[in-house]
Amino acid sequence: MTPEADQRVILLDGRPVGNLIVIRGHKEIRLAEIALLSEDRDKGIGSCLIRDLAEEAVEAGLPLRLHVAKFNRAIRLYRRLSFALIGDTGTHFFMERPPISFVIPLRSRRPQICRAMGRDLSR
Repeated sequence: MTPEADQRVILLDGRPVGNLIVIRGHKEIRLAEIALLSEDRDKGIGSCLIRDLAEEAVEAGLPLRLHVAKFNRAIRLYRRLSFALIGDTGTHFFMERPPISFVIPLRSRRPQICRAMGRDLSR
């Protein structure tokens, strides 16, 4: 079975604020793309979505992987969410979060943002 890309529009209070592409395979869940409008960054939206994907990966017993340009400020977010560097192409980092439960406390804003987004990332 070939993995297929699951592409979603990210909504906040019914308003499109970005997009998300996830590829679910037998050996990994890959966050292929997450993009938010500049005015909707730093609100916890990306963290919420990535945490949900990480929880899905834990339940499936699979690592959550991504690649990110070395200059992208989202690297700080990925490190905070327990992603580790596993490769370097020279221009991009490959990062992975193993299938372990979160040990970092959830911020109080997360449930509010997640409810406002009203999304289900699972198949």
